[in-house]
This record gives sequence, C-alpha cells and structure tokens, in this order.
Amino acid sequence: MAVGAPSVYMGSPVLLTASGSLSPEAAQAIDDLGITSVYVVGGEAVVSSGVEDDFADMLGAANVDRLSGGSRYETAWAVAEHGVGLGCMPTA
Repeated sequence: MAVGAPSVYMGSPVLLTASGSLSPEAAQAIDDLGITSVYVVGGEAVVSSGVEDDFADMLGAANVDRLSGGSRYETAWAVAEHGVGLGCMPTA
C-alpha cells in the first residue's frame, strides 16, 4: 500500500472501508481515535464520492482530501508526492 510510509510518518492509522459506503467500523474508529482529518486514497471507482461525503459530514469538508490518479500507479505517485511535501520521503 502506497500510504504506508506517510501514515507511519504522521502517526496515523490506515482505515479500510468498502468502496460504496463508509463501514460502521471505520466510522467508529474515527470517533474513538479522535481523528480530525482524513485522506481518501484512490479515485471514485475505488472509494466513492458517497464515502467522501460521509467523511465530510463527520469532519467537515475542509478536513477531507482525496489523493488519486488515473491508475493505481498514478495514485501511488500522488501519495508519494504528498509524502515528499510532508517531509516523510526522500526526494532523491
């Protein structure tokens, strides 16, 4: 999973859910862990806009960011670029 290094760097969990709806377990984990912002990783074919809307309802739209590309490789690249921006991955 492309999100591993940034997740470890940020001290954040990786939560999985079905593509069409936010699972009750993920929603409960967000609440239990006091999570205040999320990254949705993958395009809408992988994680629907409905899941993104559920996150926005829970956390506010400003606290939900999607990292995606036209393919899984481009999504991995988007995650890596974001990780570099956070300072958690080397640039060379």
